[in-house]
Amino acid sequence: MGMNTALSYAYYVFNPFNFLYIIPVDEMIIAALIYILKTGLSAFFFQKFVSKVFKCEGIESIVFSLFYALCSFNVLYNVIYAMWADALYMLPLICYLIYVLQKEGKWKSLALAYTYLFIVHFYMAYIVGIFSFVVWLILWIAYANKQERKGMLLKYISSVLLAVGNSAFIWLPTLYFLVKNNMQKATEFSELQANFLDIIYNLSWGQMQGADGIYPYIYCGIPTIFLIVLFFFNKKIKRKDKICVAVLGAFLMAGMMYMPLYKFMHAFDFPNMYGFRFVFLFCFLLTAVACKQSVYLKETSRTFFLGTVIGCFVVYALLFFMQAKVEFENETSLALLIIGNFSLMFLWLIVYFAGILKSNNSTLTVVCIIILCMIEIVSNGLACNTVLGAENSERHYSCYKQSIETGVAMLEEESFYRTLYYNDYVYNSDSWFDYKGISDFNSATNV
Repeated sequence: MGMNTALSYAYYVFNPFNFLYIIPVDEMIIAALIYILKTGLSAFFFQKFVSKVFKCEGIESIVFSLFYALCSFNVLYNVIYAMWADALYMLPLICYLIYVLQKEGKWKSLALAYTYLFIVHFYMAYIVGIFSFVVWLILWIAYANKQERKGMLLKYISSVLLAVGNSAFIWLPTLYFLVKNNMQKATEFSELQANFLDIIYNLSWGQMQGADGIYPYIYCGIPTIFLIVLFFFNKKIKRKDKICVAVLGAFLMAGMMYMPLYKFMHAFDFPNMYGFRFVFLFCFLLTAVACKQSVYLKETSRTFFLGTVIGCFVVYALLFFMQAKVEFENETSLALLIIGNFSLMFLWLIVYFAGILKSNNSTLTVVCIIILCMIEIVSNGLACNTVLGAENSERHYSCYKQSIETGVAMLEEESFYRTLYYNDYVYNSDSWFDYKGISDFNSATNV
């Protein structure tokens, strides 16, 4: 059945959401429902994380939960691979359980969370596992007392070992596949082109050029940018907290710029198309820190806030013109990008100076902030869909028909072997064309 048939099951099948397909409803409706449920869970667990860890329980926690759950990574990548959304809703939960481990010494829930994630999606579990280990290590070094460190270490190791044992039937064939894959000739992969300025620029709204994965999709809200800057200038936040955030951010950004770390973050492999699959970690870090900083907004000087926004205006304008020669693969014009980003910055500035954030109990507060948040998220999502070219069904069908004919010809010439043929430079989804296939992941050769 192929050397990694178990891997196909691990990548697509072992997920409780798939039981929804037994409902006698059109598969596309069920798929949309699953995507909505996973996105909703991402926002829900993020809100619980910031409310428990950062004591951020106001409207700000809802806004940044939406920015996290509907960041560019989720909207763009998970339209293609909905299974990756399991990592988005499990990441804040696992980080919260690490916090519980540090504060209360409880570790069994963390072991169960790791087990669940590894069973439902081994690849994303690896990425979340690496990040959560770094989070735990920073907390262990920076915040644990010397007397507590040994106990925390033993409990964390116990949670990981228990999860590894529970999910061995998944990670054993996975490990076998990774070893065999790395013994073969590496897939051709261009050098990373993103640099520090590219990463900063891609935090902006509508930044969707380079659908081939050259640039990381890390947009997670314009307010996030303002508040990250304010966070590092906030005198009420401990220097230790700022250093920990800076270390985590530097670790993730290094993975976007340096090939060895980039490959390490992708389970020691070069991803074919859609690189930077770990950047949702960066979105989580930014939105969580922004939410923490939002608690201090009432105490922030309006003059300093205005200066921060003006600084963001200037930096974005400079980066925009430095990036203006990039060849866009979507229909979002350069003029629309700069107008859209400046307009959103200005609107959020108006929200702040109008004093809306000063009266968190006001219905008007909630309505205005949520409306502006949704306008920003939905418009960015439309830019994502333009990149995917989802509306061009005629072109997709033509590519699909051609790929089937090519695949059949290969089978006739080379006898009966499985053949994987990518019918589109973007994606070859079975369900897109109402074909009830199990998966596209197999041990055949990509042609």
